[in-house]
Amino acid sequence: MLFNLFNRKPQSKRKKRNQKKEMSDEAKSLIRRIVIVVVLYVGLIFLIILGIFQISKYITNWDYFSLEHIEIRGENLSTKEAAGYCDIELPKNLISLDIDMLSRHIKTIHPDLKQVRVQRKLPNTLIVIIDRRKPLVQVKLRDEYYLVDSEGFVIQSVLIKKENVPVVVGLRKSEVHDIKNGICLSKKLRRALELLQLYKLIITEETYKVETIDVSNSKNYILFVSKGLEIRFGRDNFEFNMNNLLLILREMNVPDNSYIDLRFKNVTVAPKKI
Repeated sequence: MLFNLFNRKPQSKRKKRNQKKEMSDEAKSLIRRIVIVVVLYVGLIFLIILGIFQISKYITNWDYFSLEHIEIRGENLSTKEAAGYCDIELPKNLISLDIDMLSRHIKTIHPDLKQVRVQRKLPNTLIVIIDRRKPLVQVKLRDEYYLVDSEGFVIQSVLIKKENVPVVVGLRKSEVHDIKNGICLSKKLRRALELLQLYKLIITEETYKVETIDVSNSKNYILFVSKGLEIRFGRDNFEFNMNNLLLILREMNVPDNSYIDLRFKNVTVAPKKI
């Protein structure tokens, strides 16, 4: 009995040491298993990435995807001409082509394009969809005309007047050449564009087409429309004056070669002085 009492503690200590050893062995075994799983997982990922890289490298060098046809929608160009237009050096692999970068590049080298979209048509065709800027007005400077779109972008200058495009007069050369990123900064021109777009929105009668916009006096913007009609808008309240003009044109028989003065409360409609 005494022997058992005296030997309890040593047995309990040995038991604890054995338990700790077993736990330590289990932890080591668990760590080994985790390390093996991680190594296998990392190796698998590496093999997948390597495989994707090799496949991508093979595809981007495969003649099957060699660019053979470039189609520019709305333009009748051969592939060689289209490649020159888009600044693409052939031969080129269609898969390796960065179409987003290409669309930005085309727009940079052709500022007259408002939008550019590039699409792949596998296996060997590139489609380029372009939206050209359309002139809303042409600014007259002596014997030269500057074509300008609705955003104020100066598309180009021409020597011959473009048919069916209203002419803006009254701007100085310095005003037309005050350009930032292709946009003319002239306030008078921007007001003329605003006035014309508002006119087209509200006055839809085909018999009253705008021919000329006179911006020489910034306090009185004047439209000259068909039938010799002169419309004086002033410098502000364009929308209010335009609605008044609509009522006048609908309710009155405005004679040819007349003027309509919308600047004052009492609108004046009278023949122009000869």
